[in-house]
Amino acid sequence: MKLRARAWMAAASLSLALASVSSADNVVGYNSLSVPAGTDVYLCVPFTQDKVGEFTVATVTGSGVTVASPLSANYATLYYVRFTSGTNAGKWSTISNNTTSSTTITFADTAILTGLTAGDKFCIIPHNTLASVFPDNMKGISFAGSNSQFALDTAVYFLPTTIGKNKSAAATYYFLNSASQWRQFGAGTANKDNVVIPPQYQFIIRATTTPITYYSLGDVENNAKQVKIVRSVSTDNDNILSADNALPTTLAGLNLAGTSAFSDSTSQFNLISALYVYDNTVNSFNKSASATYYTVSGHWRKFGAGATNFDTQPLPPGATLIIRQKGTADATTFWSQPSPGY
Repeated sequence: MKLRARAWMAAASLSLALASVSSADNVVGYNSLSVPAGTDVYLCVPFTQDKVGEFTVATVTGSGVTVASPLSANYATLYYVRFTSGTNAGKWSTISNNTTSSTTITFADTAILTGLTAGDKFCIIPHNTLASVFPDNMKGISFAGSNSQFALDTAVYFLPTTIGKNKSAAATYYFLNSASQWRQFGAGTANKDNVVIPPQYQFIIRATTTPITYYSLGDVENNAKQVKIVRSVSTDNDNILSADNALPTTLAGLNLAGTSAFSDSTSQFNLISALYVYDNTVNSFNKSASATYYTVSGHWRKFGAGATNFDTQPLPPGATLIIRQKGTADATTFWSQPSPGY
């Protein structure tokens, strides 16, 4: 009962926050999900923090761009750019360096420089981090603290972006009560509050003994977004992603079928591209995918369901997905996620 009361208080606080920051060109919202004890849930953050501003590319360099005037602060590491116009609209990269005395901004992912031209516009946005997604004032609501790394109450698992399939967690994070900060299992006393949760990324929350209600809150990006889909010649590769949708959608609404990011298959027993989804209403640890979808002639089908069309299959807000690409060639394509159009 105490947890339920605190959850209602949290919802009321979030509603007041939404009312205070909403404007005609700044759509905000929040989602919530109950996580019973003894359960893993697959999550993303379909919201952003307030953007710093919008900027225009003056010139393209070998490692980034220049803008008309120096930026007002150093945005390295904890901020990213999202392009909003031009051929790269929707692509993003972490800022690796900038100074307040220079007009140059360098990117961690220089691959997005291909196709950039002077005049293209981009936003600078703070990354979500463990501390911003799980702030101290939500302890006991969105997460439970732990007294030791060997007795984790709430654990947050990050999944790897390396090539391969059926990937295990790359890192385990927990909130240490005595330090009032996030720590990483096996990493000593290092403060992990600023560990970045990248855009369009999924992670796992495990509620071991204490049930929680996870809340995510922020701005809704009202622009198209792109995310990398990687295929390897040496092995099948699981791309661990999110649909980044703040509202419910459908398989057809993903704008994935019939694109270069997702290949048709001729048989459910020889999937060239496969989409795995997880059911967060199933209460267990280490869940397997609840359904496998693939496309034939640009329309969705479900493994084991014959020729039934699943284009209208609903997906919840903040849908998390794994796109498995069969190991046929080394290739990187981009999935263009549609603008919500709010």
